[in-house]
Amino acid sequence: MKQASRFIATGAVLLLLINGVFSPIGAQHPWTAVGSTGVTDGFDIGELFFNPAMSGTASVSPNATLPAQVTIRYNVVAVSDLVKNPDTGFNFTARFRDNGPQARVILRLRSVNIGTGFVQLIQTLDSNNYPPSASFQTRTVFFCSGNDFDFTQSAYFVEAELLRNTGAAQPALAAISIGLGPIHGACPP
Repeated sequence: MKQASRFIATGAVLLLLINGVFSPIGAQHPWTAVGSTGVTDGFDIGELFFNPAMSGTASVSPNATLPAQVTIRYNVVAVSDLVKNPDTGFNFTARFRDNGPQARVILRLRSVNIGTGFVQLIQTLDSNNYPPSASFQTRTVFFCSGNDFDFTQSAYFVEAELLRNTGAAQPALAAISIGLGPIHGACPP
């Protein structure tokens, strides 16, 4: 009888672990996207290049008419880091390449109120705020969200702009992440 009870208890714990009900303390579950998963409108489709050889990066096509500007949108979905109503704030992180003054990557996190259609800018990450590099770099901006993420009232998206003014410019986007910030109590309740 004791062995049967132990077997049932072990099975219940395993079931909880498999279903994700139990997660380690401090585990984070951010929203993430790779550059090639974005959507563009018909105007930019010929200017955009998704590079599967470089882990799914998005960049301006080598054949684009210069100067070129490509806009890509990424739908942000509800994940646990965004719906916890934290007082820690959020990290908005991107891995991008901006190799000089003629290249630029701008990411804007926006919300759209489902009832009114009002679009609001929440946070911006701009590659021009960091030193240029021929290699990819990962940068993070921290923000407090006044109402946190309320997926019952609003939809959220990241709008990425890749700007290429000369042939030597190589703006590219590899990945985006939005998750909990590092400091408990950093944002007012």
